[in-house]
Amino acid sequence: MIVVIDPGSRIPLGEQLRSQLERMILSGELAAGTQLPAIRHLAADLDLAPGTVAKVYEELAASGYITTARRRGTVVADIRTLLGADPAKAAAELALAAEHLALLAQQSGLGVAAAYSAVTDAFRQLATRQQTLQR
Repeated sequence: MIVVIDPGSRIPLGEQLRSQLERMILSGELAAGTQLPAIRHLAADLDLAPGTVAKVYEELAASGYITTARRRGTVVADIRTLLGADPAKAAAELALAAEHLALLAQQSGLGVAAAYSAVTDAFRQLATRQQTLQR
């Protein structure tokens, strides 16, 4: 699992970690059942406070992306089952992601065309990644 944290970014460190893990789970890069590093281990690797990593794990667990069990650790949940079982939740997650994209595009002065292009590129990259994972 490769996560890159940029301490110089305006995006909070916890948000950087959360969004990268969420993206990796949704893309299948982190498959269901994959064990995530222990909080202290990941915090040390990324030079983050353990509390920051714990909060990210709590948020991901609350959203259904991961599960934590004593002695088993933290593992990636089967997100396809989670979202597929509740189309309204999947639509809400999509709306939230779209809102984040629109906000970022607007704040960056890039506009709708850049956001549309980014989404189109992301779909292409996702398809390529999924083909690579299936091989």
